[in-house]
Amino acid sequence: MCPNAQIDFIIGNHEFRLMKLLADKTPYLQVLLSEVIELSLSKIFGLDEYEINLISKVDLTASAKSDINIELQKNYRIYWDCFVACHIPIGSLMNLSGTNGHHHKAELRSGFDILRGSFTWMQTPGMHDLNAEYIDGPIQWNLGFGLTYINTKLKQVIQHPVSIHPDWAMVNGVYYERKI
Repeated sequence: MCPNAQIDFIIGNHEFRLMKLLADKTPYLQVLLSEVIELSLSKIFGLDEYEINLISKVDLTASAKSDINIELQKNYRIYWDCFVACHIPIGSLMNLSGTNGHHHKAELRSGFDILRGSFTWMQTPGMHDLNAEYIDGPIQWNLGFGLTYINTKLKQVIQHPVSIHPDWAMVNGVYYERKI
């Protein structure tokens, strides 16, 4: 539907774990995959086939959770000098409009920067199985996604978090229902 769209995949904590597993547990396999077979993370995820850009600036030597979070804060992309996309919400400190997805909870906050004016920060909900076997206790996440509209000339951003339910959704006034 959007043949000229740019799609970026920003590495988060789950993908970091996979990359770290290859680096730590099977270092020779990593060399075999990347240098001999020429199988990169982009190819493993099938990103090349769909022309999806991989954003990964992490150092795989990080091992403690706090060090991993510091590394993941390096994983961001700024668009048109007015919008930042990242996995962990460090980008909100840049006083730009932006989005993060790490916490899987829908949230929209507003702020003001004396130089840039008003901005919004959207914590984007996740698109995952709420009944996954690794989830213990009550579910505290939202399902959904975010819509972001950017006026690239004026460098202004409008964001709209969209919450969905497992069986139905309302997006821009249109009702969608799961047909099983």
